[in-house]
Formats: sequence, C-alpha cells, structure tokens
Amino acid sequence: AKRFLTVTAPGPRGLDSGKLAKSIWQTAQKFGENRLSLEDIQDVRTMSDALYQTLQVGENTIICGSLSRVRYSVLCRKQVKWRNRMREQTKRTEIYKRALFLAVPMMIQNGITNMVGLVDNVMVGKLGTESMTAVSIVGQLIFVFNLAIFGGISGPGIYGAQYYGQRNEEGFRHTFRIKLWICLACVIIGTLIFMTSGETLISMYLHGESAQMDAALTMHLGKEYMTIMLFTLLPFSITQVYASSLRETGYSVKPMIAGILSVIVDIVFNYLLIFGKFGMPRLEVKGAAIATLLARIVECVIVVAWAHYERRTHSFLIGIYRTMRIPKEISILMIKKGLPIFFNEFLWAGGLAALTQCYSTKGLEII
Repeated sequence: AKRFLTVTAPGPRGLDSGKLAKSIWQTAQKFGENRLSLEDIQDVRTMSDALYQTLQVGENTIICGSLSRVRYSVLCRKQVKWRNRMREQTKRTEIYKRALFLAVPMMIQNGITNMVGLVDNVMVGKLGTESMTAVSIVGQLIFVFNLAIFGGISGPGIYGAQYYGQRNEEGFRHTFRIKLWICLACVIIGTLIFMTSGETLISMYLHGESAQMDAALTMHLGKEYMTIMLFTLLPFSITQVYASSLRETGYSVKPMIAGILSVIVDIVFNYLLIFGKFGMPRLEVKGAAIATLLARIVECVIVVAWAHYERRTHSFLIGIYRTMRIPKEISILMIKKGLPIFFNEFLWAGGLAALTQCYSTKGLEII
C-alpha cells in the first residue's frame, strides 16, 4: 500500500488512482490493527477485481502487486482466524470432557457415601419406629462428623491440586500428610465427644412426647448403634484422605468403584445381620451398625490397596510414610486457608442437626 501511494499517474478509463490508494491504505491500517470485518474483506476483493480489469498490468505493475499482496494477506488472515476458532472450540470440548470425566465419579461417590446411612434407615425401619428413630438420630450426629472431615481436607486439597499442576511431588506429599493429621485429630476429638457425651446428644432429640413410642428404648438402641459406629470413623477418614488426593491428580473412578462395592456390602450384610438370614444371628440395630462398619472397611481397603498397588502411576505415594513431618510455614498456610472451609461445612451440618432437634420437640415420630 505504501508503494501504491507513490503512484501519481491517473489510471485509464477514468479510474481515480488517489481515491483507490486511500482506500487500500485504510484497509491496510485495519489489517495491521486486526480490525478487518467481512465487509472490509469484500471491499478488498471488489477493488482487486476492478483494478485488474481497468489497469494495464504492464504500466501499473507496482499497483497490481501491492493490491495483490493486500488481498492475499487478508484472505490468509481470515483462514488463520477460522483455524484458530476451530482449534479453540476443540480445546473447550476437551476441557468439558475432562471436567465431566472427573466430576461425574465424584458426584456418584458423594451420593454413595450418604446412601450407606440411608440404607440403614430404610432397612431398620422394618423393625419398628424406635429402631428407625435411634438410627436416624445417630446418623445425624455422624453426618456432622463426616462434613467436618470433608471441610478439613478441602483446604489442603486446594494446594494439593496446585502442587500437582506444578509437578511438585514433595509439596503434594505435604498436603497428603497434613490431611492425615487433620483427620486423625477429627477422629480423636469426635470419638471422645461421642463416648463422653453421646447419651446427652441423643437425649436432646428425645424431648418430644409420643404415646406410641418408648423414649427409653430409643435411647438404648441409639447407644448400641453409636458404640459400633464409632469404629467407622477411622476407616472413613482414611478413605477420604486417599480419595481426595486421587481426585486432585485426576483419578476419580477408583474411589467411585470402591464406594459402589461398599454399598453392595452394606446392603447384603444389612439383610443378613438385621433379620438373621441364612443362619446369621438376628442383631437388628447392631447388625445395621456392623454392616456399615464392614462397608467402610471394604471401601478403605480397596482405595488404599489399589492406590499403593499402582504407586508408579501415583508416584506421590512412594515414600509417603517415610516421615510425617510437615514444614511449619506450609502447615500454617494450609490451616489458615482451610479453616473457613472447615467451619462452613461443620456449621452447615450442625445447623441441619439442630433443625432436626427442633422438629423432635413436636414428637418422636417426626424424626
């Protein structure tokens, strides 16, 4: 276009070279600023066709060459833009696929985790209202502990995903170890609270009056169920540490499969131990608790054993228990960032438990 501006001779057939030069120069400026529209491209094509039809190539070689290069550059830029758009669309599709591949197993596993308690409530409900109420009350309390575990490991999980993206395996090991410490602290505190104040917590739900239910029997069944359920806290916590770490590295299918198998174990042993089928003792509420314990142990063993068996894939597990020390500055940073998430989950679950307690004052059947 700059060369074209130096041509001052008017073209044949009344063509205004100055006006044409100005148009090409404006188009070239837009091209350089990446502001060409489809209308601009069409104008370049029209000018090019008019120039070749009206100018003598022999006398205006510079003009034709300049316009030809502008036209070629515009068309190339249009093709490059189209290819870039297709490439970006393909990348977005791949991102959506990977996100779904990671998220769907996580949703299934979280649903399965809550389904274990639901199965106990449904199957124990056939024994009577007292049994179902006792299991439901203890289930509310255990639900608060489960959400505390989720909240406790979510904070370090943020840094775990960042460390994995940076290929910082030692940093990822630190997040894994601090998750273990947090879960161990939650298990110890939760066990002490349930052992020392379990009866008090259950009695908070038994203030309602009901002529058709025996509050003393409900308390007795609830204490039996809670005593066995305390042994599920540790395997559940270990499972969540491994499962969350695997999800942060992009592997969420293994925890999902373990969760599905745990539900199957829970359903089978609930049927056998609650009702005493196929020669098994009839343990009723105790049987439901034992079935849940077996399900949690099976889930924990599958996740842990599977992860360590494929430790070449999950290389962060190599030497993970060589030491349990964590740098002080990293621990403070993770705990500081994780506390809001922990209290959010803990208070939300506690609020639901408190809401159920408020409903219980209207009658034990409501629970």
